[in-house]
Amino acid sequence: MCIRDSFLIEQNQQTANNDCRCTQTDEWDEEVEKEVEEVYVPQKKGVDAETQIWDDDLFDYDTEVEPIINVLVFKTLEQARLEVDEAAEIENIKQFKDECRKKREIEKEDWKSQAREEQERLAHKNEVLAHARELHNQQETAVRKLQCVHVAKRYLTKVLHSAISSVIESNYWQ
Repeated sequence: MCIRDSFLIEQNQQTANNDCRCTQTDEWDEEVEKEVEEVYVPQKKGVDAETQIWDDDLFDYDTEVEPIINVLVFKTLEQARLEVDEAAEIENIKQFKDECRKKREIEKEDWKSQAREEQERLAHKNEVLAHARELHNQQETAVRKLQCVHVAKRYLTKVLHSAISSVIESNYWQ
């Protein structure tokens, strides 16, 4: 064991044994406990010396704190500017989204109106075509009827002449 370690005392505190099975046979000696509690203080070696330190020698608050405050202020201002820029950017994005949504709605309404116009044009075209077909069918029917009338006139004039001549020849009315 080294000489300088001779004054060391083990710092482990032992817990009291509260086991009821044991019996204390000796009287309790409080002096032994006091001896253990005494802490060894080694003797001073050398001469005590003093050092005089004036108020401004070690720390000048104003000069020492200024860089720290500058950093804090500039970081705070930079963070605030970033937050303001971010808020402005978010507002610009919202405006852009609103404009895009409005444009989409206008385009959608325009598309719907164009679709309605196209449907109206198609319905009008179908009506005109149906009217034209009906007119064509009526004209075709009229032409057929006129052709039939012409054929009937030519045929009936011959038939009428032959029927009258055959009645006259047969003396039917006499």
